[in-house]
Amino acid sequence: MKSLVFILFYIGCTGANATIDMSIIDNYLAPLEPQAIELSEFDKFRLPGAVLSFEFGDQESLSFQYEAEKKPWPSWWYPSVGRELFSEISVSDEKQEGSYQFKSPLFVYDYIFSEGVSVAGDHLSKQFEPNASWSGACTLWALTSVYDSQPVKTLCLTRTAENELDYSVVTDTSFDSAEIEHCEITGGVVVYPGHLKALSALSYRHLNHYKGFFNNFIFGQLNEGSGYTDVRDIFPHEFIQVLKFQLGDNKFPVIIDTDLSEAIWNHPIYYAELDVIKKDESTLSVYITVDYATPLNEGLGVLQRLTDMVGQVELSQSTVRKIYKAELYGSFSGQIFTNKSDGFRFERSSWVDESVNDHPDIVMAPPKLSPEQMKALQKKVLKELLEKSSDSATQAIRSEVDFLNIKRLISL
Repeated sequence: MKSLVFILFYIGCTGANATIDMSIIDNYLAPLEPQAIELSEFDKFRLPGAVLSFEFGDQESLSFQYEAEKKPWPSWWYPSVGRELFSEISVSDEKQEGSYQFKSPLFVYDYIFSEGVSVAGDHLSKQFEPNASWSGACTLWALTSVYDSQPVKTLCLTRTAENELDYSVVTDTSFDSAEIEHCEITGGVVVYPGHLKALSALSYRHLNHYKGFFNNFIFGQLNEGSGYTDVRDIFPHEFIQVLKFQLGDNKFPVIIDTDLSEAIWNHPIYYAELDVIKKDESTLSVYITVDYATPLNEGLGVLQRLTDMVGQVELSQSTVRKIYKAELYGSFSGQIFTNKSDGFRFERSSWVDESVNDHPDIVMAPPKLSPEQMKALQKKVLKELLEKSSDSATQAIRSEVDFLNIKRLISL
């Protein structure tokens, strides 16, 4: 067994390493020339304002491929109605040989960081009250899968007589594992990759919930299913611009909400193909093919739940390929398709065919940050929150899942 020491993030967040050049973040979207749209005091959103340009030459069609260097990874999405963040998890063996029982992720977290007192569990239980069948942690999963490596190790954590933490790596996670049995009968807690994935996702609540940091990188606005006629929707030319910028130039995933209703299903796109075809003198037909990772919420995903908990599910097993159809309209002359005066004057775009009512609702271009930059950002945001918060709010912030300690735990 090895000893493990955690330093509470909130105590050390003023250290010398807690700095980040915010100009990197503040200027990240500048090439897209974001436009703030204000329909009313309470109805504001952002759309990309950059210029489309396609040079055809003598060709009748063009094809482009964009791919992220950092690939997302699939995992469970912890629906609020299931309460699996807080209650014991029961997962059937995929071979129907039995059923596995797992402690909840927040039980594990409180065992490690609150010495068994249910601090984070009690606090977050109120934040994850089921208010819709689709509510859960899929947005947080999308963020951690984009920024972090997938946890793969299983650990046994025990407390010594001096109440210090010891740990060892578990090599056998089978149904009748002697290592797991020994860990449990000696009073230890087994921490599976599935626990670490859930906790890593929860550690992004500071940026996604309190501060609203990632809201600064969202284009469009959630709608109520009114289709392509809603001005708040992402239109095809805007979606293309974000894909070219994020996947093409920065080689970093794009996160899209694939549901046009009030439901939110965020998925990270890691690959895209763009096929542009001359249709007539005023129209280009566009086919936007995207590959995105999905949370393990249905079909094969449910069957892979055990694999996700004790190991990892392959990206190919959770990937959905979607083809969106659109048209770009304007006046075409010469060999360049653009909105500049010497070529095609771009006027508008629209989704067509089945994509009219099946296209991205909102699109996020999260800034491409290294692990060190993300660590510094987390420190900066939490430090600011604690400095500005009241006593009661401070306690609530301290009850959130701690980003740095989770990263320390995953790195063991």
